Amino acid sequence: METRAPIGWSVVGVQGLLIVGAVALPGPQVWITPTWAPLVTTTVAVLALVAAGAAVVGLGPSATASPVPRQSGVLRTEGIYGVVRHPIYTGVIVAIGAWALTSGASFRILCWLLLISLFVLKSIWEERMLVERFPDYVEYQRSTPAFFPRLRRSR
Repeated sequence: METRAPIGWSVVGVQGLLIVGAVALPGPQVWITPTWAPLVTTTVAVLALVAAGAAVVGLGPSATASPVPRQSGVLRTEGIYGVVRHPIYTGVIVAIGAWALTSGASFRILCWLLLISLFVLKSIWEERMLVERFPDYVEYQRSTPAFFPRLRRSR
């Protein structure tokens, strides 16, 4: 896993650039948002970031921005990790999406869409390493969605 660390941190660097682009990059506005939208999307973004923060706390010392798991890390499948496998990515996707969509700026939206793509690829690579490290991860993958909870049918 040590040889994978530089690649992992490079991915984190690209992720950071995309987040900055989605939040701060100027560009032409594709649409004008209604006056109430910033209040709604700010609330959504804050809730998403609180959930992501709770997921970081839930990981404890296992938490890392890098997709390369810590050698001393443990697998968490309870709490928010029992609902989705990547709640931190989900929180960031929702929060940054709320910001980018409210701005109506095409370049910000493009950065957000690229960020989603990066998170999908990052999670695939991360999960390959988690399967190597934790054999039970395969069953966890089968039973828990990656980014967004399943809608349950009521009977």
